[in-house]
Amino acid sequence: MSSGGFMSAIGGGAALLGGRSEKKAAGKARKAAQLGEARAYKALAPYRKLGREGVAGVQELMTDPSSFQGSPGYMFRMEQGQQAMERSAAARGKMFSGSLLKELVGYGQGLASQEYGAEFQRRMGMAGMGQAAATGQAQASMTGAGMQAQAAQQAGQAQVGMFQGVGSALGGGLGFYKGYGG
Repeated sequence: MSSGGFMSAIGGGAALLGGRSEKKAAGKARKAAQLGEARAYKALAPYRKLGREGVAGVQELMTDPSSFQGSPGYMFRMEQGQQAMERSAAARGKMFSGSLLKELVGYGQGLASQEYGAEFQRRMGMAGMGQAAATGQAQASMTGAGMQAQAAQQAGQAQVGMFQGVGSALGGGLGFYKGYGG
């Protein structure tokens, strides 16, 4: 009876079991990487959407600079400013004067310029948030792809180990059998 053949068979069996465990662990790692990537995609979705809206808004402002003038905030500030100027002119007895018209035009132009700049910055901020989300998504995808590739490589190595274990176990079993007198 050859103890070397018996030990070789046991070692080969252990390598086979170890290879299966490694392959299973590599599969779990790949699934975890995929799940993490999917979660990142879902978590960043609102920011990507906001970014698309911001880019569309900037394009709209570039095409039609007056497009922001229908916003409730702009309209409120315009009405409040006009009312204040009209009340002031009425109190001074200049309600229907040319100076009031000049003041109203100046106020409207100044407000429009100021609000255009503020609206442009808001929309650019939205676009920037979308860009940051897209960058984060790309990084998560690259990390996930790297982890999946590593897991696939580990699974392949584990499979090689299993085949080596099978060969070793068969060789050891044959040696054990020969040593027993078979």
